[in-house]
Amino acid sequence: MFGGDEFVIMIMGSLSEDVIRNKAQAILQATREFHIDGKPSCITASIRIAVSSLHGADYQSLFLTADKALYSVKNKGRDNFCFSVP
Repeated sequence: MFGGDEFVIMIMGSLSEDVIRNKAQAILQATREFHIDGKPSCITASIRIAVSSLHGADYQSLFLTADKALYSVKNKGRDNFCFSVP
């Protein structure tokens, strides 16, 4: 399904692209400011976003669409996010 260093966040409700973008930016910022034992760590996140109204109504469709978008983020240098393309 997905690897040990991956996780899924599902947000219920109808959100604008701006709200989703802001949530993704907040996650990226939180990883950049992450500390272990008071010392800054070097953690990055590659976030892929799928929206049910564009990419499918079931979990599998959304996950597969988002998974394809993940590699776009990783190939562009990581530590970023992108929306899946319908």
